[in-house]
Amino acid sequence: MSDEIGVTFDGEGTNPGNFTQGITSLSYTAVDTAGNRATCMFEIVVSDTEEPVIVGCPLSKSVPMQPGQNFATVSWTEPTVSDNSYSVTLTFNGEGTNAGDFSLGITSLSYTAVDAAGNRATCMFEIVVSDTEEPVIVGCPLSKSVPMQPGQNFATVSWTEPTVSDNSYSVTLTFNGQGTNAGDFSLGITSLSYTAVDAAGNRATCMFEIVVSDTEEPVIDQCPSTQSVSTELNQDFAMVSWVEPSVTDNSNDFTQTFNGEGTNPGNFPIGITSLSYTSVDAQGNTATCMFAIVVSDHEAPIITDCPSSQTLTTELGSETATAIWAEPTASDNSNSMTLTPSRSGDAFPVGQNIVTYAAQDPSGNTATCTFVISVMAPLGCSTSQLISCGNTETCVENECRCRPAFIRLNDVCTEANKFSISVRALTLNGIDYEYTDALSDPNSPEFQAEANNFIIVMMQNTDTIYGVTVIEIQRGSLIFVAEAITEPSTTMAQLQQDIDSAIQEGSATAGPTTISFAPDDTVIADINECASTTTNDCSENANCTNMVGSYTCTCHFGYTDRSPAGVGPARVCEVTSLGGFLGVGGIIGVAVGASVLVAILFLCCIIAVRRITHNNFAQRKRDPQTNVHLSSFRRAGDQRARRQGPGRPGDVFRHDDNLYRGYVGGTRGSTPKSEFMGY
Repeated sequence: MSDEIGVTFDGEGTNPGNFTQGITSLSYTAVDTAGNRATCMFEIVVSDTEEPVIVGCPLSKSVPMQPGQNFATVSWTEPTVSDNSYSVTLTFNGEGTNAGDFSLGITSLSYTAVDAAGNRATCMFEIVVSDTEEPVIVGCPLSKSVPMQPGQNFATVSWTEPTVSDNSYSVTLTFNGQGTNAGDFSLGITSLSYTAVDAAGNRATCMFEIVVSDTEEPVIDQCPSTQSVSTELNQDFAMVSWVEPSVTDNSNDFTQTFNGEGTNPGNFPIGITSLSYTSVDAQGNTATCMFAIVVSDHEAPIITDCPSSQTLTTELGSETATAIWAEPTASDNSNSMTLTPSRSGDAFPVGQNIVTYAAQDPSGNTATCTFVISVMAPLGCSTSQLISCGNTETCVENECRCRPAFIRLNDVCTEANKFSISVRALTLNGIDYEYTDALSDPNSPEFQAEANNFIIVMMQNTDTIYGVTVIEIQRGSLIFVAEAITEPSTTMAQLQQDIDSAIQEGSATAGPTTISFAPDDTVIADINECASTTTNDCSENANCTNMVGSYTCTCHFGYTDRSPAGVGPARVCEVTSLGGFLGVGGIIGVAVGASVLVAILFLCCIIAVRRITHNNFAQRKRDPQTNVHLSSFRRAGDQRARRQGPGRPGDVFRHDDNLYRGYVGGTRGSTPKSEFMGY
């Protein structure tokens, strides 16, 4: 057996080597020295699966039609294609050409690239052509104003019909309105129009009017003259009359109307009242006669309840004193005047301060009222020196503080309403609120900080709230429970509306602070000030009645209201004097009744003494062994020891906190004795 064998590689290519797309057949042949042959065959199959790449595919375009045309000319940059086989074709698909005309609507276009292996890529885009051009109405009729035909209630009017053009060549023109061309039009304004609509729905409108009028006016005779008069005494009007005018018109069909506030004759207010008569015929022609009633007021206002002069003491640490007085009132026949003090504010410096109220009516008539506020140096504030605080203040810890139901505004304690509010806040400056245990303590810095933010935002964004005190912060994001102070005239509904308006957009801002709220969770309720003596200052001799936002006090029966001016009723209730309470007849009745009662009691005492004396003589055989001399006792009710000496039988005495009654004992009844009565 031969060991010499030759092996030969047959085929195009090498190992290793590059093979082109397609099938390459390869083989190995082995031949020994004897010429015996063996063959091994195999194939290399190379395929192309890579799609072509289209570069720069055109974007879809939306374009209007050319002005005055029913198409749009559209062009784009042709895309390019590349492929690994270097053998690829790019085909355009669709109706139309690049830089060609495209009709109204959507035209779908595409490019397709196919290589030699059949790999395919597609690029699609659209050309959207729209018609935005309105039709054009040519020769729109002009509006016309024409008089009615003589003796007729209409006018005959005609015009030249308009024409219409459109780039779509498909358009309709429609006439709109009551009437026809060359027809009759009645009195007044008739609005007419032509409407052109093309196939794309573009619309053009041409409008005009036919105005038919009657130009002949009525004639008003004897128009009243303007009158200048003064007000009646103590009245804000003047009584005025005039002769009614007459009217004529060619149509003999007219109405005459009086215009203005007032009657003939009638009362006319201060000032100028413009009056007129208007005559209108059946065709709407109008004639007007105008005059005026001028009423002058020469009567000055009257000021009543001018405040009395006051002497005040400044508060501790203050250079001024707060003066409070009942505002004077002013009346005037005009029922319209201003009452103005000579100075603003209620803080007065030490010394004599003159205050003048001036009342002026709209006609310039004036009246004045003057009083003096005398301010002394501070005496200090204490419960025994209430004079250093105003009527609406109380002295608390050497400080003048506003009474309940009052709030200090511009250093004056002003009457106010108080409501409970509950408002749910969600975020602070965009950050969600999270409740912490520190917020349960009103004295904690965290509580104070959150409460201060809430107060600032509420005060800045509401009109009716004078002050806010946060009482509690609850869970639920943060729920602020607070007391809101308003002026006395503010109702709960007005407060609700004010708060809703402030937070209805969901948030409210004050400076750098913005809080978002849940408006639907807001709750407003009344506070029952009568539930605690700390929330009302009614007299202890008065009844407290809760009201919405406040409270009122009423003195008990038999007490008289002595409250200072401006603090409200029944803050000081004093017992009514007997004379004032009962009157003369009542006092006489009480006196007679008391006299009869005393007489009856006196008779009863005499009878009782006689019975006791009789029993003592009849029953007692000897004195008790514990008799004590009467001089050792005090008579019940005495504050000092009585002198030694015999007491009267029947008198009651006290000894060592025990009660005794004296009586006469012994065989001859001459020795004073005592009887134990109890503790």
